[in-house]
Amino acid sequence: MKRITLTVLSAVLALGSINVLAGDKETIAVIGTGDLGGSLGVMLGKSGYTIVYGSRDPSRDAAKKLVEQSGEGASVTTQQEAAQAAEIILLAVPWPPVEQVAQNIGGLENKIVVNLSYPYQVGDDGYLESGVETSIAEMIQAWHPEAKVLMAGFPGAFLIDDPMAMGGPPTVAIAGDDREAKEMVARLIADLGLVPFDAGPTRHSRYLEAMGLLYMVPLSQGREEGLEVFLHRSSYWPCNWDATADYGKVSDSEDLAKLPPRATPPVPCSEQLVWE
Repeated sequence: MKRITLTVLSAVLALGSINVLAGDKETIAVIGTGDLGGSLGVMLGKSGYTIVYGSRDPSRDAAKKLVEQSGEGASVTTQQEAAQAAEIILLAVPWPPVEQVAQNIGGLENKIVVNLSYPYQVGDDGYLESGVETSIAEMIQAWHPEAKVLMAGFPGAFLIDDPMAMGGPPTVAIAGDDREAKEMVARLIADLGLVPFDAGPTRHSRYLEAMGLLYMVPLSQGREEGLEVFLHRSSYWPCNWDATADYGKVSDSEDLAKLPPRATPPVPCSEQLVWE
């Protein structure tokens, strides 16, 4: 009898551990089912996240196909219902439609909202320029003060599908005011095989958008070249300059977001990097 009881108890504990493991990763709403949203949903689904796609037309065959590719528990519904069902919301909707979408997805109390869009318009000289005074993330934060809004500068969908397509994993900069939200999004990025980079507060989203403008320059010029961002584990500057001595420490320096460990350790300062 005791042996049977122990066996049953072991089975219950095993099932409990499975449930805990299954709940380790959050439910993510991917609002937008284009190239970027589709790649993010599929790859995050394969990484163990539960994906809920938010689509203008959930009955579309393309949306249903994404669900089939996105792992167990994946589904597609309306944009508002997807946002309400998830802990993390990825807004993969282009500008300007993202403005209307972000204002009409319901209450977002304590939800993490990650803007992936860039507010570009064509300038008089043909180059792209920003169409807003601040940034999309800051605008969303103003519309939803109860949410935790960040900006993440993801690369093109082809690098989400294959992070090594350019020879090494590209960097994804995250700007946000909430440390825990930033840490959760950084883990999500690392699970995709990409490298998260803490880009400071939400207001720095406007600089990430500006970097995107530079990304578009060679494409707008018709050049056969492109721009990708890679974070190096060694650099001349920290080996030779203490910026905090000149400018002081940033306000969150004692409570910085803890990023996932990187595959390669930092390279120590060497004679080649140290200025004399």
